[in-house]
Amino acid sequence: MSALGQSGPAFDLDWRTAGGVRRNARVGVISFPGGSLECVLTSSPGSMRQDCQSLNQLLLSLRCASLDGKLDLPNVTPE
Repeated sequence: MSALGQSGPAFDLDWRTAGGVRRNARVGVISFPGGSLECVLTSSPGSMRQDCQSLNQLLLSLRCASLDGKLDLPNVTPE
């Protein structure tokens, strides 16, 4: 799992609930100098692929301020 130029371990889990319903989860942790980012995505097997893609898009959108508190955003518009 990656975000903000850092990466960490991720685990995919598959289980059945007490009622017999199949569930999937992706659990990941990314460490940073100031702490860590923990992500847990729980989904049904039929939508897990799309949900993981959405989680990856979310992680790609994260931005972090530098130690001096400045948020450096990339320029995405043509000049």
